[in-house]
Amino acid sequence: MIYLILFAIAFFSPLQDNVRTYRANLSRITDLDDKEIHVTLFLQEPSEDLILPKGIDIDAALFGSVFYTNDSNEDAGISIMRINKTDGDELYIDLNNDEDLTNDGGPIFFDINENSTSFDIACESSPRQKTKVILRRKPELAEFVPDSMMLHFIDSDGNLQERFARLYGMSKGAFDYEGKKGTFYFDSIGHVRRGTIALRDNEYQIGIFDFNNNGLFDEDKDFLLVDLNMDGELIYSGDQSEVFKLNEVFQINGTNYKVASLSKYGEIVELQETNKKPSFDFRNEAARRREKIARKELKQINVTADTNKTEFLKTLWELQFETLDGDLMKLKDFEGNFILLNFWGEWCKPCIEEIPELVKISEHFSPGKIQIVGFLNSSNLDLSRTIIQKYNMSWPQTLATKETIEQLQIHSWPTNILLFPGGKDCIKMSFINTKILQDYIK
Repeated sequence: MIYLILFAIAFFSPLQDNVRTYRANLSRITDLDDKEIHVTLFLQEPSEDLILPKGIDIDAALFGSVFYTNDSNEDAGISIMRINKTDGDELYIDLNNDEDLTNDGGPIFFDINENSTSFDIACESSPRQKTKVILRRKPELAEFVPDSMMLHFIDSDGNLQERFARLYGMSKGAFDYEGKKGTFYFDSIGHVRRGTIALRDNEYQIGIFDFNNNGLFDEDKDFLLVDLNMDGELIYSGDQSEVFKLNEVFQINGTNYKVASLSKYGEIVELQETNKKPSFDFRNEAARRREKIARKELKQINVTADTNKTEFLKTLWELQFETLDGDLMKLKDFEGNFILLNFWGEWCKPCIEEIPELVKISEHFSPGKIQIVGFLNSSNLDLSRTIIQKYNMSWPQTLATKETIEQLQIHSWPTNILLFPGGKDCIKMSFINTKILQDYIK
């Protein structure tokens, strides 16, 4: 009897040797492919008291502080002294973050012909725990963004565009900052360790996102990124179907996986097949955060607070426009539907981030239930058309005129207005949210 029991246990228990495990070496350290724009300014006075190297011409020196970590136990900024020379920039970097520029191993040289340079901030107690900071003369934009878009950030002479200079100058209290060439860098953090992993019949780009930017990749706030759509990008704030918490079960091409092991500093990750169901932890948490923000804004952004509601609805209902495809349309053409007016621009990162939610809305509700109409405030129409095609935005798009923007009191981007059937009522909000729409669209 005992032998039969042991045989049954051995026969019916899953053999650990049969569990398929896949390993990836994450040898590359890069920033996210989200291509966020952040600027570090260099001014004549440092933001903190620094010990400076002897023999430096202080009148020729500029000072900046670059953000490098979300870790609350650390000073978030690293001080840099910059001396511009004919063939490049001499950078004295406070690598050990002790406000002393004399004990960091000397300056690094940023060649004038190079667009980027980088340096590591290492933990004193563990040299392998380090955060990479990347400095660029020009921003690195997404692959589908044309070179002409660069002129929205810097002009042909290399100066920061006026609106960016004013914005970042105000944030540093430098209200007279002009954004001249040689007084700024575009900066980012190398907080993604990436490589490739072969899962069954497909190979994917994979990465670990160090959310706290502290050089540790195995913490609860860190994330696994997988390039499921194979577009070559690892993105955190865009397509959330490619982002996973380290302890969740997720599905790739019909097979469920979990993170089996991950080295502390992110060099190696192992995925393991599992029979457990996908938990969608990150996606559900992100949806709850978006809904919370949207509901809060829904209370704050009220049509009646902007203008007389009757007049507002009359203005909405009388709107007529020509689409980008050349068709003439009126909102009254969709009289029996809910109508969602989406005011967006290709230059607006939050607008781009909510496009997947708009696509979900267009696919979620039955035909004839809701009609989306995009009102585009574009500074680069070719780029706008590329984005529309890339994300399969199948609804009509028209250019948002200055008159329409003023009439409808559009103060921020994105703005979304849901017009009820027959034009009897509407709600106005900033970010769109499917769950909120479901409360109104039965």
